[in-house]
Amino acid sequence: MKWFLIFFFVFIVGLPANTKPYDTCMDECLKKYMFCLEKCIGRADDIECGFKCMVSRLKCEDFCEFKRKDHNTPPDKPGSKADIFGNKAGTFKDPKTGLMWQTGHVDFPLKKWSEAVIYCMDLTLAGYSDWRLPNIDELRTLIIGCPNTMPKGICPVKDGFRMVFPDDPVDLVKCNNLYQGKCVKSSDIRKNCGGCKYKQGPGPEGDYMDGVFEGTSGAYWSSSSDMSDTNYAFYIAFDDGRLDTYGKDKYNVLDVRCVRK
Repeated sequence: MKWFLIFFFVFIVGLPANTKPYDTCMDECLKKYMFCLEKCIGRADDIECGFKCMVSRLKCEDFCEFKRKDHNTPPDKPGSKADIFGNKAGTFKDPKTGLMWQTGHVDFPLKKWSEAVIYCMDLTLAGYSDWRLPNIDELRTLIIGCPNTMPKGICPVKDGFRMVFPDDPVDLVKCNNLYQGKCVKSSDIRKNCGGCKYKQGPGPEGDYMDGVFEGTSGAYWSSSSDMSDTNYAFYIAFDDGRLDTYGKDKYNVLDVRCVRK
């Protein structure tokens, strides 16, 4: 079934042709699509999941076409949701947390973790230059409609935490004594941080992020490393609200959204 999915959905929809920056945009659509397909493998509804990935890819490619025709369109036109909320163009200040977010996002091209950190540090937006990549606690505040992974949910992950392998209670006690209680069993992450039903959220197109933001179905880097193995960082996929880790190596790329206080 795994190879059927990969063959069917890549070759039926077709690989993007390689002409810049349009080609880069289309290439990133393919990368996001393949990342989405990876998450479908092994699921009971893998065929349905694969079709949803295909639909998302087609919408992504439509966006590439739009950008090619009007690449100077600003991120927030007058009358957009961010503008209605009274924020400076391209930003949204969350009244609950006091955090100011970039309403746009960087998914063309997707970025490695190190590139995401640098991008936010170098960002100047709405007159501010103190942007940064959000930690996992901050990124969780953007989740809506998925109780387990929202800030007060049962998903135990927090900034600075480390996973304990294997799931030995003695190791967990030792870890918590050594690291001031900032340890969590890997099985608890698998059990409690898996998110909610795919594309069944209250956001646009069934995502778990508010429509004030662009790119509500993306998977976004946090600045928080898994302290048990700092080659991995936590991320959130807003198409199902799940929280997981992803390697920081050069082949792993995700969306980026910056924050400031």
